[in-house]
Amino acid sequence: MKRKIITLPRSKHGEPRRIQINSIARSSLLRLRERGDGIGYVCPGYETSRKRDWRHCFSDAVEKAQLSDFRWHDLRHTFASRLVMAAVPLRAVQVLMGHKCIETTLRYSHLGETELHKAVERLTAKSTDTTTNTGQSWASNAQAAASA
Repeated sequence: MKRKIITLPRSKHGEPRRIQINSIARSSLLRLRERGDGIGYVCPGYETSRKRDWRHCFSDAVEKAQLSDFRWHDLRHTFASRLVMAAVPLRAVQVLMGHKCIETTLRYSHLGETELHKAVERLTAKSTDTTTNTGQSWASNAQAAASA
């Protein structure tokens, strides 16, 4: 955990997986470990023969937070979407999500209207000397389009 990496010995694909975590996740996990009994599991009930499934820990937290219609899988969509909205390259999002295909990453990452509006507004941020096939500068074309 010192390097902000969690290593899973076996992922759902049967391979080991290294998961990068940020400083907030690390801090939260360290606090949970301090509250624990020294066994090392974040969710209680694992100390013997894994009597409790992690899903119970999650559903208990959802119930305690009084959330409705919220599933574990929703967190993966939120994670991917927030990374994309933070301008993280799609290839990095793919690796962080553990996806083998970029198409899967695209299905998970969703952009809101605000993000799409920000994207097109970037074109107005500063003028460049880029010309179009008509020979006019980008700024001239933009002004002409705006007045039309």
